Amino acid sequence: MENRNMTRASEIPEAEVIRLTSDDISLMPKRFNIDGKSAPLATGYVWCTFQDDPDLPPIHFLRSFDKDKFKSGGIIRLGDSPVHPHTVLEYNKEMYKVGDSVEYTKVKGVSSGLNNDNTIYEQRISNPRLLHQYSTKQARIVEADVLDLTYDYLPYALVVHGSGALGVPYMQQCAIINGTYKGKKVSFLGGWDRMFRSTVMQATYGQLFAGIVFIGITPDGCREWGSVMMFGSRGFGYYCKDNEEPVVSTDVKMENATWEPLSYLDDGTVTFTKATFRLANKEIHYDAKWGYRGWDEESILSLRKNGYSLSSGSWYEGFTPYKHEKTFTFAESHEAYQNKV
Repeated sequence: MENRNMTRASEIPEAEVIRLTSDDISLMPKRFNIDGKSAPLATGYVWCTFQDDPDLPPIHFLRSFDKDKFKSGGIIRLGDSPVHPHTVLEYNKEMYKVGDSVEYTKVKGVSSGLNNDNTIYEQRISNPRLLHQYSTKQARIVEADVLDLTYDYLPYALVVHGSGALGVPYMQQCAIINGTYKGKKVSFLGGWDRMFRSTVMQATYGQLFAGIVFIGITPDGCREWGSVMMFGSRGFGYYCKDNEEPVVSTDVKMENATWEPLSYLDDGTVTFTKATFRLANKEIHYDAKWGYRGWDEESILSLRKNGYSLSSGSWYEGFTPYKHEKTFTFAESHEAYQNKV
C-alpha cells in the first residue's frame, strides 16, 4: 500500500480526478503530504448560482472560510451585463457575519446520506442559525431562514498538486443542488473548492489568471462538468460527462478571448466576455451574460481589488452549440488589465 506521508513530488501527477475520501475534506488531506510535510487548508469555498426571477439577473451565493472563521461571502444579484457591477442583497444582514469565528470541526458517528464512513466536517452556529456540513457524498448548507441546500456531488472531483500551475494543492467538487431559498423550493448547480498552503490572492499575484468552472445538464438528463484554469502560460483542467472517461490534462489554452473594460471602476480592469478554453481534445466555449466582483463590501475580494472580476453565462463543449436544461458557470480573472491581456 502506498504511504502518502512519504510521497515525493516526482511520483505524482500535476492534476488528477478522484472520488473523495473523508480525509480529503479534512484540514490537511494526506494526499497532499510531500516528504512528510503537510499542506494545511488556506481557504475553502462553497458556491452556487440560481435564477429566482426570470426577469432579473441570477443570484449568486458564496462563502469562503479557513479553519476558524468566514473570510468573505454572501448573497448577491449579478450585474445586468458582464461589465455591470453586482448588488449585495439585504438577506446578507440575516446571515452570520463575515469575519466572525466559526470553527471547522470533525464529527464522528453520524450516519446519513452525507457519508460512507460516519464522519463529517461541519461549521455550526446557533444564532443566527448556520450549518455547513461536508462529507464524501454531500454537503449541507443552512444560512438562517434564507438557504437550506443539499449538494449531491457529481462522481469525480479534481485534485491539483503543488507541482501544478497554481503552485499549491487545490481541490474542486461540483454538485447538483436541491433545497429551499426563502422557503421556496429550488434546484440548480454549484459546488465547492479548496486551496492549501496559500490563498488565491497569493497564488495569482503578479500574473494573469483566467479560468472557468462549468456544469450542465442537457434536456435528456446527461450531466457534464469540469473547469479550465490558466496561470500565465501554464494551466490545468478536467472535463467529465456521463458514460465517458474523465479527461484531465495540463495541456490547456485560452483562445479567441474578448476582453472588455469595467468602466465603472476606471482603473484599467478588464473582464473576458467570450473565450474558448482548450483542454486536451476538448474545447469549452463560454459567453458571459452577467458580471460581479466579490460578495460583500468587507473582504478584499470586493470592489477594492484591482484587476479582478467575475462573470456568469452560457457554455458548451465541442464545435456545435447546444442548450442545457440546467447550467452553471463561474468565470474569474485576476491581474487582468488592458495592457496585460
